[in-house]
Amino acid sequence: MKYEQKNSIKKENLLWNEEKCQDKGLQRGNFYAYTPACLSDFFVDKYSKKGDLVVDLFAGRGTTGISAMEQGRRAVVNDLNPLTCLFAQAKRVVASQADFVEVLHDGLDPKKYTDSFHSLNFFEMPSFIQPQTDIALINLAEHLNTFRDGDEEIKKAILWARYLLTEIVLGKGDSFYFTSRRILAQRKTYLKRNCSKENAPQFLFEKMLQSFKYYQPFMQAKEKELICQKEGAAFWSNPCKQEVQLFLTVPPELITQVYVSNNALKLWLSGYSNEEFKKTLPLLDNLDTWTLYMGRVLGQQRKFLSQQGDNIWLLSDGDNTQKTLQPALLAQAELNGYHLVKKYNISIDTKANKISSKMKIIAFIFKQKAEIL
Repeated sequence: MKYEQKNSIKKENLLWNEEKCQDKGLQRGNFYAYTPACLSDFFVDKYSKKGDLVVDLFAGRGTTGISAMEQGRRAVVNDLNPLTCLFAQAKRVVASQADFVEVLHDGLDPKKYTDSFHSLNFFEMPSFIQPQTDIALINLAEHLNTFRDGDEEIKKAILWARYLLTEIVLGKGDSFYFTSRRILAQRKTYLKRNCSKENAPQFLFEKMLQSFKYYQPFMQAKEKELICQKEGAAFWSNPCKQEVQLFLTVPPELITQVYVSNNALKLWLSGYSNEEFKKTLPLLDNLDTWTLYMGRVLGQQRKFLSQQGDNIWLLSDGDNTQKTLQPALLAQAELNGYHLVKKYNISIDTKANKISSKMKIIAFIFKQKAEIL
């Protein structure tokens, strides 16, 4: 099939609802994400088989890599978020509850910290976090980010603690001490009793331990099956030294770097600096820059894609991307030797307070042109 025959490309309209896309197991995410895990599950299952290599060059919360790992594939997630490795590394190790509790006790011990931090003056804490919890969060983050220990089992517990801390900071806030200060002001008596400086660490401990117990039955020891990298996507090198059967790409759209820049505090809490992500994520602030960079990524992917492999790109399907990013992607795919074999128009009904009332995504399935194989 020639690329120019795009009018003959078959469209498949897929409709998922909230229940079908409910995250579960290792894929549960108590924070905002652009694409739900059900998308990765669907494409990994349909376009790869057990033992295949699946690669996500613009990994977000590690959804694609975790999905591939759970379905018996090998996976590489390339950290452009820049929190992917933090999310994914925990999901591929098994930590004991005893080690996890030990780590939390050390990091949340009020006797080991003070509430006077230059960090609080430099960063503006999220407004939905109760002030005394701010202090406990920062102390725990500093403990985890500076922890140096040779015990491999403790290191696994550290990975899970860092992940669950980030889940709280990026989360939707389902506990009283993560609600807005305006609401807290209406509950002074309750807070005076339960949100004191002394009690905040205990509540944070209980919240994180509860989450840890949720994940415990799903933990898998698969460090070799899921590899985490931090490379520029346009210059990615394959660590597995084998052909890629599936590239599944959700590229950053034009606001991505701005979003990360405005959330430096969240990165700091997770052990990342505002400068680290700039090494891998270019400033994609206009269509020309985006088009050029995505063309380079497509070219780099072709170097490692197997002859029968699939290169799948997902974009939001709003009016703006239909007029700008989608045509640019198709043009760059043509220039880099791909032809379009299928499109999926994806609509997902979601709760308004989770993502949006309806998420619309379009998936482009590319293969290499036969004449250049």
